[in-house]
Amino acid sequence: MVSDTVVTRGDVGYSHVVNVLAGRTVAGAAATVITALPIGIGGEIQPGAVLAQLSGRPVFALTGAFPAYRDLSEGLVGPDVEQLQAALAEIGIKGNWDKKAVFGRGTAIAVSKLYDKAGYAKQESIPRSELAFIPQFPVQVASSTAYVGATVSTVALNIAQGSLVVKVKADREITLLAQQGGAVEIASEVLNKTVAGTVAGLQGEAPASTGSDSNEADAAVEPAPAAGTSDFALVQPAESLTADWAGQNVRVTFLKGSTAEKVLAVPLTAVSTRADGTTQIVLVSQEKGKTVRTPVAVQTGVTGAGYVELRSTASPINPGEKVEVGAK
Repeated sequence: MVSDTVVTRGDVGYSHVVNVLAGRTVAGAAATVITALPIGIGGEIQPGAVLAQLSGRPVFALTGAFPAYRDLSEGLVGPDVEQLQAALAEIGIKGNWDKKAVFGRGTAIAVSKLYDKAGYAKQESIPRSELAFIPQFPVQVASSTAYVGATVSTVALNIAQGSLVVKVKADREITLLAQQGGAVEIASEVLNKTVAGTVAGLQGEAPASTGSDSNEADAAVEPAPAAGTSDFALVQPAESLTADWAGQNVRVTFLKGSTAEKVLAVPLTAVSTRADGTTQIVLVSQEKGKTVRTPVAVQTGVTGAGYVELRSTASPINPGEKVEVGAK
């Protein structure tokens, strides 16, 4: 019988973190420097808020599915115009609207109202450097190295998007155990709280999005790792975690029960991962005085106490056969 409970540690953070200053330049300015930071770390950002002031110019946070890719002014037509119109309507800036996706006089007047509402001189066009489209609100300032007087290219203002999740470093045992949808328990000693969760999947390491050079506040999407190269197990809490969980190192217990009967099991270190993502063990035997190593593809099951269940094998394996430990 193999018991399947592994206790480890994980870090609580937001599912996406984005540097909204990345790539931003102010046209006509000798240097793009930070002249104001209205929202501090931990501050909540709502649609229409000014995220930062760069060389005297605002950066507006607005709802949108994709980043701004050009300056917007009267006479333009396109999906980016439609997105701007919808974002302005969402924050209550309405007027005599033009046709959908057409930047006419009505849209120009609405843009003017946006600047006036934020305390800036009225203008009827908006540069892409002053637009930060964010898919969903509210969001928070997760971290920042920005300060008034800093050159934008040397600092970061990171906003957190999505929900709080837990990242667990995926060693061999965790990689084998972290089946998608598997039950997990998350405990904070600081808050004296325990919540249930599930394994959302395995992922590779990825840095926070820098927004490239496109003046965007785009979501950082972590790429799927190559087979056998997972760095983290991602745990999704069953209920939304409150902001005071953010940044904590928590206890994470992977729970998958135990096998009901005796099973064929091998040490965890006997299982290795092939380039194609499948797992194998290596049987060791003696034939005519020589050591013979035979790789056998296997499918693993319950993990616990340093052992893993072999649910199926490509070739028959008998109890008592020797396996190579530490095979790569």
